[in-house]
Amino acid sequence: MSGVIAGCLLGLAIGADPVGEAALKELKALEGDWVVQRIETKDGKQEPGDGEQISLTIEGTKWTFGTFQSGEVVALDPSANPKLLDLKSVRKGREDTINEAIYKVDGDTLIICIYQGKDKKRPTSLDKPTEGDTVLWTLKRSKK
Repeated sequence: MSGVIAGCLLGLAIGADPVGEAALKELKALEGDWVVQRIETKDGKQEPGDGEQISLTIEGTKWTFGTFQSGEVVALDPSANPKLLDLKSVRKGREDTINEAIYKVDGDTLIICIYQGKDKKRPTSLDKPTEGDTVLWTLKRSKK
């Protein structure tokens, strides 16, 4: 489990400067701590083990995933269906990597489907991924 999570986390990046008032309002609504509930790839589902908690924290356009990955939100389009999110990593060796994603918020649940491959290839569905390098994250807002 931890190996799959670590591998997936290396590719997760929420990228840089969203433009427009609607994007900034949406980003403000996404701020806070989100705890991973499930990770799903074309090969199946994984859930954090007992006592294992991985969080995504969003503050302004900055994001941090666990203790080993961070970046900026570079684009956000809340008017698209599904909503679009481009994430940029600041991790050494991945500084120029922008991952394309789609997402949805349902109450205290955030679902992000992100393509983590080398090319640009935005996912089109929030269903179980059918292609490699695509990961579906289900997170719950932390009640801190």
